[in-house]
Amino acid sequence: MKNVKITPVYDSKLSSAAVEAVNNGLQELLMGGNPEAIAKKIQDAQARALGK
Repeated sequence: MKNVKITPVYDSKLSSAAVEAVNNGLQELLMGGNPEAIAKKIQDAQARALGK
């Protein structure tokens, strides 16, 4: 194999709570949800998981 660039997968870098928030947020976006509110939910979930 030649040089292969690996693409990071977000769910391997985030907590399980943040991954769940991302997945739920994607569904919310498809139903017309507010992107800023969804982003805050994801950030809050990750911060809680990290104890911040």
